[in-house]
Amino acid sequence: MQTQQTKALAKPLSIFYFGLILSLGFLAACSKSDLPAYCTGLCIEAETGLPLGAFIRVQSAEASGGAFVRSLYHNEADIHNHMQAPDQKDSLTFEFEAEPGKYTIKAWVSAKDLASDSFYVKLNSQPYFVYSFNNTAANSVFPEFVEDNLREASDDPKVFTLVKRNTLIFYMRETGAGLDRLELIPLNP
Repeated sequence: MQTQQTKALAKPLSIFYFGLILSLGFLAACSKSDLPAYCTGLCIEAETGLPLGAFIRVQSAEASGGAFVRSLYHNEADIHNHMQAPDQKDSLTFEFEAEPGKYTIKAWVSAKDLASDSFYVKLNSQPYFVYSFNNTAANSVFPEFVEDNLREASDDPKVFTLVKRNTLIFYMRETGAGLDRLELIPLNP
């Protein structure tokens, strides 16, 4: 298990793919030959994001790219859930460029129980929201990952407005919540 935080990322090269421009430094499944059969939009492996604080990269045969990111469990560190508001120090950040437009975002997530099945999510300057994936029964197949749409309350799937340069941040809400990959799906390609 890798627990060191990534301090800095090099300024990545950008490419145009499936109507999106993404930075190569943040994208694992980008070339057509590497594009997984399950991905209909554009996939981003979670381990290509910048983990801070309670987020760690974990090697796993269950994960699509051989690794995923999760928040620490209570017994791994003196850490507590952030149920009232996100802590800026416990985050997983993705920076990318996109063709402006409306998108949904699909996530592959895992949780060992109902006490580890949510994140706070923030896109650009929009307010953060609670993304809970407990209705996916992710804990019934743990440690496997379950496909789920990012949603906010009854807004399922949540529609995101992407601009040219975007920052998508997952904050820890409950300890042990895991994220394997994301898929950006344009609504009007």
